[in-house]
Amino acid sequence: MKILPLLALLALQQAPFVEQIEVRIHDIDVIVTDKTGNAVEGLRKEDFELLEDGKPQPITNFAAYSEKAATQIANAPAAEAAAAPQVPPPRKIVFFVDEMSLTEQVRNSLAKNASEMLERTMRPGDEAMVIRPANLGDKVGVELTGDRESVRSTLANAIQAQTYRPDVGFEGELRRFQLESKRASARKELLELRRRHAAVVRRRVENRLTTLRAIIATMATLPGRKVLVTFTESLPATPGLEFFDDNTPGMPAQFDISDAPFETPSEHVPPAYLDLRPVLDELARMASSNGITLYGIQPEFDLRLSFGDDDKSLNTIAVQRALENTADTMNILTGKTGGKFLRGDTHADEVLRTIERDVASYYSLAYRAGDDYDKAHKVAVRVRNHPEYNIRARNEVTRKSPPREMTDRVVAALVTANVPNELGIAARANPPVKEKRGGYNVDVDVGVLIGRLLLLRDGDKYRGKFTVHYAVTASDSDFVSGMDQEQVVEVPVAEYETAKSKWWRHTLHMKMGAGEHHIAVGVLDGLAQRAGMATLKVDVK
Repeated sequence: MKILPLLALLALQQAPFVEQIEVRIHDIDVIVTDKTGNAVEGLRKEDFELLEDGKPQPITNFAAYSEKAATQIANAPAAEAAAAPQVPPPRKIVFFVDEMSLTEQVRNSLAKNASEMLERTMRPGDEAMVIRPANLGDKVGVELTGDRESVRSTLANAIQAQTYRPDVGFEGELRRFQLESKRASARKELLELRRRHAAVVRRRVENRLTTLRAIIATMATLPGRKVLVTFTESLPATPGLEFFDDNTPGMPAQFDISDAPFETPSEHVPPAYLDLRPVLDELARMASSNGITLYGIQPEFDLRLSFGDDDKSLNTIAVQRALENTADTMNILTGKTGGKFLRGDTHADEVLRTIERDVASYYSLAYRAGDDYDKAHKVAVRVRNHPEYNIRARNEVTRKSPPREMTDRVVAALVTANVPNELGIAARANPPVKEKRGGYNVDVDVGVLIGRLLLLRDGDKYRGKFTVHYAVTASDSDFVSGMDQEQVVEVPVAEYETAKSKWWRHTLHMKMGAGEHHIAVGVLDGLAQRAGMATLKVDVK
């Protein structure tokens, strides 16, 4: 912590001094369908049972939404109109189109179905946009628009751009691995190949998840019904798992051990692929906590894939395992948020029609949130006396603390183009200092005007508090994030007017490796709950 001159009387203390009373509720959007998939309308508050961690919760707010509401209200008598369902609130729909390798037939079908869904779904007040994967350093512009034709054209073009290319995504990764693995002369060499190629897949997947997290963090603050639709061919929960299976086509059947060096048991290291399911759980929890419903569409791989000159057979084993690996990811993301995932271009229209029905007819239930922050709670919704109904809703809620929400927003700032800065903070990085043991120390100064913070008078002093949050890229696809200890500011009443025009500076001490790093920092005013964020790039060498 550093304080600029003339502010020597400013002091830090850890004890909070302002008590805030806040009541929050959890809103649960509920889709109810019959056995044929048609929406069930006409249900009332008393028809529902809502449970948190298995315990019934009083439903404090209830609403039924239907696209038919406008017609019903216009044609019904006054008494009936009062009980009729409401028109759904404005919707926010974001489409994330991943890098894929699609045949012309699949592209045309997918683009057609997506365009028709937008035509049928978007109405005045709704907003949507299309996002593509971002490379390191690229910024994702999350700018929603109500121009349906513009969104339709952008979405169709994004899908049509996914032409068949054997070097993209899963197919390219598996092809390169199998070509190299055929030349492996020992199991240790093969293990190193597996690790290296699994790391390539991991970087791709982490890059996509970082983008999705940024989208979710940006959508979190938006009002209304929020939907995120992901089109992806490969987003595995355990990146590179297929490379560690000896039954995958293209693996050497045996090794010539005549010249192989002896390896002790300690040299046999467990497979080095990463299980991202905990990360996916947290991402789904983040979406669920902010009322964002996720849907997933995975086109089938082209089963004509073959690798190498000697193998022209269908590569069904690797394809099937890759499909299941991605299904694990999408089932986590959609299951926790009340969405739906289906595979294959023949099912794409079904998913898109499901989205159309889901945003057109649903129920909204609300109950009071508990007092605990940052703790996940299981939620279940039932319709009394109707076990035959299918119910979809988010199955977890978390009352996020303001600092936790702020950290999510700072992570999003790493890749989003629109970085809000209500507090007008500034940030700069000092020259890197190399350590004897390797690595570098980088100090980042974060400044905020005292006059931008809310300070309340307490006797002969004005007091306020704030937290500083950060996120920094740790590699070409991953990042680390965190928050410094809450700071409490005291300014003597006699010094207050002068202090308002001065900068408060807080220094973050970061350890980095060599290379280019992107940093996002944020300051959250603990009293006003106003925030400011800034981003910068550091070339560490």
